[in-house]
Amino acid sequence: MKSRDSHLKAVCKLLRSCQPRHDPYTFFSDSMEASAIGISNSVDLHQREPREARYLEIVGRYDRDIVEIFPRIFAEVALARGAEPGDVLGTVFGELELHNAAHGQFFTPYDVCDRGM
Repeated sequence: MKSRDSHLKAVCKLLRSCQPRHDPYTFFSDSMEASAIGISNSVDLHQREPREARYLEIVGRYDRDIVEIFPRIFAEVALARGAEPGDVLGTVFGELELHNAAHGQFFTPYDVCDRGM
C-alpha cells in the first residue's frame, strides 16, 4: 500500500501536468468541483440537472486529455485520505502554493484543528 505522502505527491504531479496550459488555482478548483458534482449526482437526483449543467460548463473549458485527469486526481485524494487521516486538500493547496492573500484562502494545519477532539 502506498503512503499518504506518495498519494499527495501524485495529486500534485497531476495538477502540475496541466501547466502552463491552465492556471493551477483554477484547475485545482475545477477538478474538485467536478468531483463533488459527480458524488452529489450519484446520490441526490433532485438537483441533478443544474449540477450536470455546471459540470458540463466546467469540463467544456478543457480538452479531453485534461478532463481525463479529474478522476485520477480524485482517486489519489481518496487514497491519500484512506492511507492516513489529515487535510489532504489543504496540504495539496499549500504544496502547490495556491494560497495567497489575493484568493483570501489560508488553511489551519490539520494537527492544530484536531487538538480539540
